[in-house]
Amino acid sequence: MNVEESEPVEEKKPLSVLILAWGLLLFALLQIFQIPFNYDDFSFGRNLWHFVIKFGLIIAAIGFIQFKRWGVYLYFSIFMTFTLTFYILPPTPITYEIFISPPWILFMVAIPTVISLVILPHWKQFN
Repeated sequence: MNVEESEPVEEKKPLSVLILAWGLLLFALLQIFQIPFNYDDFSFGRNLWHFVIKFGLIIAAIGFIQFKRWGVYLYFSIFMTFTLTFYILPPTPITYEIFISPPWILFMVAIPTVISLVILPHWKQFN
């Protein structure tokens, strides 16, 4: 009697999450190359902080692509840390005035909201 061993069937990864993950990865990679040109007054500390943030987003995007929960946790941790530090220590008063306006605040809230809406229906597929 021949007993076939059944191979575990891998669930198909949702296209919406993969598009989101690859978009996040592309965004972070493009932003890393833009860092030295972000501000008129070159600030090594601020640019180093932005590099760390963008590098963390690259790692989070890789976690998204692999459907790892740590990628999602890392993304939201980075988002919260970046937002808090930006509003506590803004780069310049002019930049602060721009980003404190309602459209920018709405934009800052919309990004993680969209990511949550894309990921939550597929949360059980993340391990």
